[in-house]
Amino acid sequence: MKSKGWRGVGLFPWLAAIVAGGFFILFAVLALLGLRALDVSTNRILEERLVLAEMTASHIERAVQQAFHELQKATTFAAFDPAASNLVEEYHMLAHSYGRIGTMTLGVYFLDSRGKVVLAEPPEAANMDKTLLAIQSSLSQSGTRKISEPFTEPRTGHPTVAVTLAVRGRDGEVRSYLSGLIDLSSEVIMGPLKQSIRLGRTGHAELVTKEGIVIASTYTNYFLHPGEHMGFYRAALANPKGSIIDTVPYEANGKHTPEMHIMALVPLSVGGWGLAVG
Repeated sequence: MKSKGWRGVGLFPWLAAIVAGGFFILFAVLALLGLRALDVSTNRILEERLVLAEMTASHIERAVQQAFHELQKATTFAAFDPAASNLVEEYHMLAHSYGRIGTMTLGVYFLDSRGKVVLAEPPEAANMDKTLLAIQSSLSQSGTRKISEPFTEPRTGHPTVAVTLAVRGRDGEVRSYLSGLIDLSSEVIMGPLKQSIRLGRTGHAELVTKEGIVIASTYTNYFLHPGEHMGFYRAALANPKGSIIDTVPYEANGKHTPEMHIMALVPLSVGGWGLAVG
């Protein structure tokens, strides 16, 4: 007796097969749409993180540039010649730069060409040996504008960097230096960092050196500690090619862990620093 094959199948199994096939196709289409939506959402989150990092970096960069601008502006109102018999104008300019609400809230200095203090505001800041050592170490750098290595300012205990401007005479030789201390824990620096994690509802933000050392962070007590993605920071800042975002391992005691973080890193044009949001 010959088999009837598919012709012998009743109507109900056919309907069941068609419905099952329809559900399978619908499920496949919805799955593809879901993956597409997830991919779009993920890319949007990554782009937002990168934009937040770039905005934060620009705020901090402007703050440092503003400090240099204030020092440069002071030289248009006073000669800052250590050999001058009268330094009244120089004193007033230092007092003005220090007293106004700006970036150099820990002190300003007028130094001769050898790095010796001529005037300081406040005056007691001239006795801060560790501060002066940090400033003078930056004088050996080439160029007109210099940023010191981060250090702890001894009077306040605040994390600090010194920005120093060379003042040249008409012959082009360095005649003196003006230097100001930027408090890295001040609202000028910490404000943009805190704002970035509030807007992005993200984990943390930190300012790091090219060696991957933290100099400002939304985590407390991280000053001069290795960043939790130190290897990533160092590699990205060794040869900066612009803003990047990547999934990188969390580092503990210099070793990678299975924990992964999405990090956006923006190189700054000052200090060789980088701004990371993760």
